[in-house]
Amino acid sequence: MNQTRKKIAPLLAVTLVLTMIFAGCGKSEEGSSSKTVVSSENPSQTARVATWKMPQTIQPNYYSQYLDGSREIKVSNFMSSSDQLQALLNDDVDACGMSLTAAIEAVADEKPVVIVCGMYEKGAALVVGADSDIQEVADLKGKRIACQKDSTQYVQLLNLLKENELDAENDVTIQEASPENMETLLQNGEIDAYCGIEPYVSQAVSDGTARILDTPYFDDDIGLTDTVLVTTRENTERKNLMIKDLVKGQKMATETFQNDPDLWVSESAQQTGIDEDIIKASLDNLELDWEIDEDFVEQVEALCEKMTELGVIAEAPNDVWEFVDLSFVEYVNQ
Repeated sequence: MNQTRKKIAPLLAVTLVLTMIFAGCGKSEEGSSSKTVVSSENPSQTARVATWKMPQTIQPNYYSQYLDGSREIKVSNFMSSSDQLQALLNDDVDACGMSLTAAIEAVADEKPVVIVCGMYEKGAALVVGADSDIQEVADLKGKRIACQKDSTQYVQLLNLLKENELDAENDVTIQEASPENMETLLQNGEIDAYCGIEPYVSQAVSDGTARILDTPYFDDDIGLTDTVLVTTRENTERKNLMIKDLVKGQKMATETFQNDPDLWVSESAQQTGIDEDIIKASLDNLELDWEIDEDFVEQVEALCEKMTELGVIAEAPNDVWEFVDLSFVEYVNQ
């Protein structure tokens, strides 16, 4: 709720302020606390959400189905976490998907990013040519590896190289590439390997272009979360009802697809244009997961430390609770 304004001399002005405050109270949702309700918020305002055209990130396209028509959802598709972050900071969107590592980098760079729920887990693979003589990670020494550098896969790749005693700066060449272009680069001999994402990995394997060398996941201390739904700190306060609706939509769409994988496959094919067989194959390496909790916060803390150790960020954020807000998940679970 808005802070109490300073006393205004004219009685009419005082009356107006009190009327606005009580009107805002009358609009509060059942079960919501007074400190999170914003009196000036329009409960039917259109929500703008950015995502990717991939099976694991199509949920925003279905949010409106679970909001009883009370809020229009406008979905935009972007190519990278960096593009989505810029749209969020420019107030072109109200919330967006973002790789967990990109969200941490944004916070480390003092951007007002707040994680409000999850989107999906896993989805990564380290890939080499189908006929490559590379048989283990150590064989990558001197090789060219493609990766999208604002992705969780990039940090996973750095960690995997370190675990295999390879220096990311001196022993290999890591070059920027978008996931949908990596198979072509490998096929043309412009790279020797790539750390990519589903369903493009399954597509390359199905095409006979590639084989999976490793799945570069972190240990249980960090977990498997790849991508989260984020907004700004200002939006969690000024558009609190909207963010609650978005998290509710994420919960309901995710649980629908979890309970009916065939529906997930068919809807994903419709939304992305990717063949259903490829999507089915990719589901072995993908998991939808919207919930975040205190265990997730501990995993984010461990990931912050890992990213500092790997030199991705100069210093870990002081307090993870400042940019992971569990209140929205807790609200929609009531």
